[in-house]
Amino acid sequence: MATTVIYRIAHPYTTGAQIEVYGETDMGWYEWRVIESGAVRRDTGRENSGQGMGYGIPEIALRDALIEETRD
Repeated sequence: MATTVIYRIAHPYTTGAQIEVYGETDMGWYEWRVIESGAVRRDTGRENSGQGMGYGIPEIALRDALIEETRD
């Protein structure tokens, strides 16, 4: 089982940053992260006491990433 990047899109408000949704398709779990200047700025896989958010659908992870990253 390998971790795969499902979606990689440009961050809507930060030049050069990207939002990635990644996970294990065989296991049906997904997380999202923001990569800026080559470093991970935020990764939901490291949140929730290290357990991650455990999204079951990659599109829901992408939706939540866009919502969280576009808040004021």
